[in-house]
Amino acid sequence: DLKLLHKELKEKGINKPEFNDRYINLKEKVDVLSIFLMQNNTVNGAITSIKNIFKEDGTGIILSTIHKAKGLEFGTVFFLDPWRIPSKYTTTAEHLEQEENIRYVIITRAKQSLFFVNLEDLS
Repeated sequence: DLKLLHKELKEKGINKPEFNDRYINLKEKVDVLSIFLMQNNTVNGAITSIKNIFKEDGTGIILSTIHKAKGLEFGTVFFLDPWRIPSKYTTTAEHLEQEENIRYVIITRAKQSLFFVNLEDLS
């Protein structure tokens, strides 16, 4: 639960939990699952969709966070909601530099094609 993690990180003295790697990773997972649930209306429908899209033999779509894609390359990459970088929560020059580094990671993963996709335009 994002709220519980946020509270836990605050209790550990982290002033801005939304910048913490654990929080970011969990939020990205929640966002991805939310997309599948919105498209399917039921948990079983979302599970079926995920199984149909992501193949265990490596021939399907690979859905990855930017952080997990670091060091990997793919023929085609879809950068979802590129307008989110830099984050609206970026408050310092150091954070802005980190955000630009994240942008660099995603745009350098594609070997042949890179597509920028605004999810809001698809709904």
